[in-house]
Amino acid sequence: MYPGWGWASALRIMASLPLIGSEAFILLLFYFQVAFSAKFSVIGPDQPIRAPFGADIMLWCMLSPAMDASHMEIRWFRSQYYSPVHLYREGKDENDQQLLEYQGRTELIKDGIQNGSVSLRISSVRLSDEGQYKCFFEDKPYYDEAILDMNVIGSGSPVHFHLDQQQDGGVRVVCLSTGLYPEPKVFWSGEEGQNISSAFRVQKRENSGLYSVEDVVIIMQPAGRKIDCSIHTSLLDQPKVATLSIGDAFFPKASQWMVAFAFLLTIFVLFTFGVWWYIRKQHREKDVLSSQLGVLTAEVDLRRTIMNPDYVLLDERTANPSLSITPDRRCVRHADGQQRLEDSSARFDTETCVLGVQRFTQGRHYWKVDVGDGREWAVGVCKDSVRKSGAYQFSPQEGIWSLALFVDSYVVLDSKEITLSQPGELRQIGVYLQCEAGELSFYNADSMELVHTFSKCFFNGETIRPFFWLGNTGIEISMCH
Repeated sequence: MYPGWGWASALRIMASLPLIGSEAFILLLFYFQVAFSAKFSVIGPDQPIRAPFGADIMLWCMLSPAMDASHMEIRWFRSQYYSPVHLYREGKDENDQQLLEYQGRTELIKDGIQNGSVSLRISSVRLSDEGQYKCFFEDKPYYDEAILDMNVIGSGSPVHFHLDQQQDGGVRVVCLSTGLYPEPKVFWSGEEGQNISSAFRVQKRENSGLYSVEDVVIIMQPAGRKIDCSIHTSLLDQPKVATLSIGDAFFPKASQWMVAFAFLLTIFVLFTFGVWWYIRKQHREKDVLSSQLGVLTAEVDLRRTIMNPDYVLLDERTANPSLSITPDRRCVRHADGQQRLEDSSARFDTETCVLGVQRFTQGRHYWKVDVGDGREWAVGVCKDSVRKSGAYQFSPQEGIWSLALFVDSYVVLDSKEITLSQPGELRQIGVYLQCEAGELSFYNADSMELVHTFSKCFFNGETIRPFFWLGNTGIEISMCH
């Protein structure tokens, strides 16, 4: 059925007829002819279907009015139309497009297909099967779909009790169950229906995703000997309930010396906990102060280095022949045509790169690079021994650590390519090198906002030099004063 049409829509359009022209009226008549010539609608369950975990479940839908659907396309899918749970087309099942997690687990039941009724059997229901499904029929140019919801239920194992040792003048009782879903809640009640509070609860998810629960209460003699443990989930019609009766033999006979011992033990435990808590608090405050001092020291070091930036010059001997460097050696751009330069093993012969004259082996260093509005560039550092022949990626494996712009994306190459989320355009890059720490950071030099940091760079004591690459978009890179 074509979506969005109905009598309410028709009445609203009819009410506006005096306001529209003859051409619009003819177009409106065409839309009415299409809208009210719908061939069928698809009907499904009006309530969510409950599917026991690990069992087989049937999802059904049908055409109204009833008609033969054996020649139609019938598609069951979840959120993505082109990722079917099951697809029937041209009189046969097509499983080559089926979602991987449903392969071998679905079967379209076609006993009633000549009356427009089909069911989808899903075997061995999993928790991931829970959610919304769409049953889609198409008999071109007509189509419609029904939406079904499926809830997975883990009904759980029978409730078991376990009586532990005597504790605190009473009996420690554990209520256990496994294989529950959704998340369960546990309630205790005494002989007269009074609520009993849990001492503690251990609840965890199994490998299958189902829940297991162990709930503990301490039953004292005056509180009665008969208790109920009931386990609820939001999808179980009835809670799982078990009753336990406890005989007198389970209750301890308290003596005065045991009461005194328990009191002294409690005082000792509280005192020990207080001492432990105080010592831990002192250590935590010390760690916080050390961390804050470290951050402050790093900030002071950065500011001090920025106030005394390195005056970086470009090394003409390393420049690719297609690059032109200004006489002051502070700016590089693409030359007008290939230059005839002396061959040298120090020169990049393929990549349009150039290195800085400066060589760093220790200390902190900072310089700024103006990339303007260029669309392809890379700025960073490299080892003095970096390979200069052939093409390669600007990665740490090649001895290069850089920030690059490729068309519209800012990226860095570490163990893999990382695309950075940058809120604004970078026009001036601040490069901050810490040799001993093995760290290289890039900043937006206009706002001093950190863009990216390479940590634990393996310089291995080698000499480090500024590195620059120009793409093929007419970019100019210059050193900022």
